Amino acid sequence: MGFFSRLFRSNAPAVSPTTPSTVSPHSAAASSPNTELSAAQAALALDDFSAALAHAEAVLDAEDKALRNEALQIALTAARELGQWQRVYDYSQKGFEQAPTAFHALQLALAAIQLQDLRRGEAWMEKAVEINLRRKDISPMLLRVRFVEALCQKQLFSQALPHLDWMKSLYLPFHHTDPATLGLRGWPSFADFLAQSWPVVSAALVPSQVQVWYASMLPYVDAAGQTAVREWMAAHGVSIV
Repeated sequence: MGFFSRLFRSNAPAVSPTTPSTVSPHSAAASSPNTELSAAQAALALDDFSAALAHAEAVLDAEDKALRNEALQIALTAARELGQWQRVYDYSQKGFEQAPTAFHALQLALAAIQLQDLRRGEAWMEKAVEINLRRKDISPMLLRVRFVEALCQKQLFSQALPHLDWMKSLYLPFHHTDPATLGLRGWPSFADFLAQSWPVVSAALVPSQVQVWYASMLPYVDAAGQTAVREWMAAHGVSIV
């Protein structure tokens, strides 16, 4: 499911650059050097995540709020890169307590899934969606993409399917499948969506349901989209009446 992790590299930022709690530690290190965090920032820039984590953790209890927040974001990034998901969860929870944003709720959801706590992960995902409806900090599509990616990493395909259903529901009323038009909205191309939905749909549904899932798009998408659906299904040995 590498598609999900690469999907938004060329699209709009995942979070608002004006939201302090969601600023990337990499950008923070470049724009606001801090003596107490210089070692952590330098290690992060070199992808030395173990060192970055150790240096950032030493500053987590600093008196200065801005310094604490920056240290927390560096620690969160480093722990995530190291796959230390309990730390990611703990730091994200601390971040959420300080700033209850969709970004922190999403990080909690992703960490919970990696910790194999599906119930808690889905609850935090619901919270992230709820907050994002109000604040609009994150692209709604990216919010789902990140969660689907985490679910697929744990082979939780049935649990990922409702989120793919949600993604599909955006394409159908929009009608157009021109890649440039979809890209302007921050959506994956329709061809990419078809290709990368297949591992989830084919694992979560029986063949007759797979046929229905894809065929249901035909009345809604444009001619190019209809051709893409038919060709994709034919290539995978599934007929569409």
